[in-house]
Amino acid sequence: VQANLTQFIIGCLQGEYFVQLDVDFFFIPHRLHYQRSHFLHEILIYGYDSGEQAFEIIGYNEKGKYARSQVPSLELEQALSTSKDEFLKENAQSGEVPLWFEDKWKGLKIFLYKYKKEAKYYFDPQGVTEQLSDYVYSKNTSKRFRMFSNTKEAVWGMDIYEYLPDSFEMHDPT
Repeated sequence: VQANLTQFIIGCLQGEYFVQLDVDFFFIPHRLHYQRSHFLHEILIYGYDSGEQAFEIIGYNEKGKYARSQVPSLELEQALSTSKDEFLKENAQSGEVPLWFEDKWKGLKIFLYKYKKEAKYYFDPQGVTEQLSDYVYSKNTSKRFRMFSNTKEAVWGMDIYEYLPDSFEMHDPT
């Protein structure tokens, strides 16, 4: 199944689509969780090097920098083999299921993006100012988009720093 999926991804890339899907970062080189722990998260695939038999991806690397890297085809196939159901089963009891991981995300979802050369986007300084203001004053930004989806109750903006210490495990370096 994974080999068919990688062939599907290659076909999408040949059709000039970018591919976003969830993978297990345990199998993705240059990621913090690589060969250390299972962590299900999305990646964006933007190319394929047939000579190297590797996919070109972009995302945050092990140093926290947004960067390009390669994933060999075999490792991508392994990263796709961890299902969301398995991930939930393994991590639910330990309490390590990320907050963004909702039951409605079960099952493989693939998002395809295509660059539209003819599309125009105009910079919106007022929108940027509003978003920055929401961040600084910890306003619920989801309320600005309530016409598209329900608002979300969460911690917003600068208020996150109050909760960060609670989300880290303290380790004794000795």
